[in-house]
Amino acid sequence: MTNKPSPAAFPIESGHPLSKSLLWALQARYFRDQGIAAWSSNTVPSYITSNPSIAHAYARVVFGYLRDLLPTLDTSQPVYLLELGAGSGRFAFYFLRRLRELLEWVPGVRVCYVLSDYARRNVGFW
Repeated sequence: MTNKPSPAAFPIESGHPLSKSLLWALQARYFRDQGIAAWSSNTVPSYITSNPSIAHAYARVVFGYLRDLLPTLDTSQPVYLLELGAGSGRFAFYFLRRLRELLEWVPGVRVCYVLSDYARRNVGFW
């Protein structure tokens, strides 16, 4: 058995960090140009990371963390949560809906959820 790659597999480029690569530039342009259409047309496979089950699981993790920190939290200040690359905002919708329910068990804890995305069109969609 040989370790040679198949003829169809070859590197596009090498010697660059991902953030400076051709792939990075192509993806940035794609999401900038497509905006929310990347998700609404199902071109970007996002259900695995933006479905209610995964969002609720993350909400439970964050809730547990906040509950454990409660004795040391300054409840006069909100806890900031930053979502990087929020895309369509679907994950945030499911996550926040569940987190709001869970936070009823710890009165006084306030959360400020910040969505961010590379594509300005996505931000405008929210």
